[in-house]
Amino acid sequence: MATTPTTPADRLAALEAAVVRLAGAARATGDPDDVVTGDWSARLVVAHVVFWHEAFARSVADLAAGRRPSPLAGNYAALAERTRDELGYLPIEALLERLVAAQAVIRRDIGSPRIDIIPYRRGSRPYPPVEHLEVTRDHVARHAAELERAGPPPPSGRVILGR
Repeated sequence: MATTPTTPADRLAALEAAVVRLAGAARATGDPDDVVTGDWSARLVVAHVVFWHEAFARSVADLAAGRRPSPLAGNYAALAERTRDELGYLPIEALLERLVAAQAVIRRDIGSPRIDIIPYRRGSRPYPPVEHLEVTRDHVARHAAELERAGPPPPSGRVILGR
């Protein structure tokens, strides 16, 4: 039985592990345009995760720099369409590069003393940093599991996150 990480460092490490898992599963998929869940292809699943991860990273970076963040606005259907338009055409490797870059920003800035609450989406409640890390970890892990179910097991070896 997995335990829930309790410290901010543990929660960040758990998110990092979920990102590694997703990257491995994405690289192991066959055709990135094959449908893996509902009507989403592997490419769109990864694009969706990148879209939200970049939004999280932007908010964290803005807060750490003393700027007011501008969280995503719109309902989930509109944001899903925006994801398709903005990222849905990119190759898996390009999407993973963006995911790793967003994770690096989160890693760098999440511990800033300026951050006590992080907006999620306009109209939704904001989260304290440790809770946002947990929610984001769960989101990334859920989509990694979808990719794993759809394709062969991830290749052995560690996926580098740019440390």
